[in-house]
Amino acid sequence: MKKNNQINNPSNNPSNNPSNNSSNNSSNHNKYCNNCGKIGHTQHECILPIISIGVILYRIKDNQVQYLLIRRKETFGYCDFMKNKTKNISETFLMNIIDEMTVDEKNHILQKYGDDEVTKHLVSNSKTVWNEPEWGFPKGRRNSGEKDLDCGLREFEEETGYKISQIQLVDNINPYEELFIGSNLKSYKQKYYLAYTSNNDDILDKYQKSEVSKINWFSYDECLSTIRSYNSEKRNMIKNVHKTIANYELIKI
Repeated sequence: MKKNNQINNPSNNPSNNPSNNSSNNSSNHNKYCNNCGKIGHTQHECILPIISIGVILYRIKDNQVQYLLIRRKETFGYCDFMKNKTKNISETFLMNIIDEMTVDEKNHILQKYGDDEVTKHLVSNSKTVWNEPEWGFPKGRRNSGEKDLDCGLREFEEETGYKISQIQLVDNINPYEELFIGSNLKSYKQKYYLAYTSNNDDILDKYQKSEVSKINWFSYDECLSTIRSYNSEKRNMIKNVHKTIANYELIKI
């Protein structure tokens, strides 16, 4: 039987063609991921959790450690609902995100989507009573080519209105990380740099109005009572941060 040279000749296999490999490698090298900041794939191809980076800022006022928190403009649940309302998604998913909404947000979707029987049923059966959106630490997604620290500092300054010149990074401590599965069933990783300020003046009106509805300083105990009970990863993180600060002496260099 005559052999098929086209099949058996390695040079006819695109994967063995050096010029094709070179082209593929060049193509991958030109790809940049805005999620993880690495080269070789795009954000949509990234297998890592969705990454946000920010800053945990603390100060000492009246002999008490205080932390700067921001309050979202809208809850995660409300944002997810508005993004996914037209998609074919399960009632379990809808119930999870409705349970995160404030009372006002639930009323708003009833007014807008009250004719939808599923939405009406789920909102009516939601037992949560949140009066304000979630509180947390300032953070955000990286811009193209942006390093982790640069991203965290930029997002902090944009969201809070505090200037980078007003804070001092605690740079001999590794960033704190928060890993969790959201109510939308997606994986998230939030990375925070720890920073200190000696400025005890409250700057509470220069925050980013498009994404933040309020900022404020909270004591450790107030943080635990303000951060929602189901945000166990965030609550554990602030506990670890507070333990570190209790045993930490800030030295100016």
